[in-house]
Amino acid sequence: MFDLKPTFYPKAKTALLIAALLSSLVLLACAIRWTTAEVFKARATSILYNTHQTVDRIDGRDLLTRARNLNPYDAELPLYQAYYARHSPKTANDHAGPPVINTSPIDNFYREALAIRPHSGHLWAQYARAQFERSQDLTETLITLEKAMTFAPYQPAIIITAMQIGLPHWNHLNQRQKLRLSDAIDFLVNQNSRRVIKMSIAHKLTKELRPRLKQPKHIERLEQALMKIEKRDMARK
Repeated sequence: MFDLKPTFYPKAKTALLIAALLSSLVLLACAIRWTTAEVFKARATSILYNTHQTVDRIDGRDLLTRARNLNPYDAELPLYQAYYARHSPKTANDHAGPPVINTSPIDNFYREALAIRPHSGHLWAQYARAQFERSQDLTETLITLEKAMTFAPYQPAIIITAMQIGLPHWNHLNQRQKLRLSDAIDFLVNQNSRRVIKMSIAHKLTKELRPRLKQPKHIERLEQALMKIEKRDMARK
């Protein structure tokens, strides 16, 4: 029925081998690009956390820009660029990526990270913390924080961030935000009350935390921790 020439199968086999070879080369090139981007990111984060020298900071930002050119799909890269922008004296010309109108470079970096991973509660919480530290509009910060708690309502690090932002401004929260934060605090206190109490003492939030504690044993634990600190301070005088 079909009159296939003897040369058909060898040609098809050659074409498949060429296609497989090209696919392998493409995958190898991508692997090399992403591996190099990881190396650049590791070097940049090492500079960020281990030195405060301006020259090294500039080198670190350059490494992150090069890493993003190699791997534009890694949300950690614009996040680290935001860290550099927050802790470096020069940020005006360090932005790599599409501009966002009427926002600072720091906001641009966070929004670019969120564009890659829009459902990451961790990224939303980091953005909320950055907004809070820069004393921006509290309303915008609370909106950002609420998104973080929507995507990761029971992640301890996010709850800690929510407490640090929400407790000092409790009267500015609406009823839904108060309920969500109270439930999150209650969850974390039940999981690790010592961590919550330690954080509240470190950030001077014990006065704001106490009314949010629902169980007497947690209130008692907070009072005992405060008494220990008071006795220690008196002994030093």
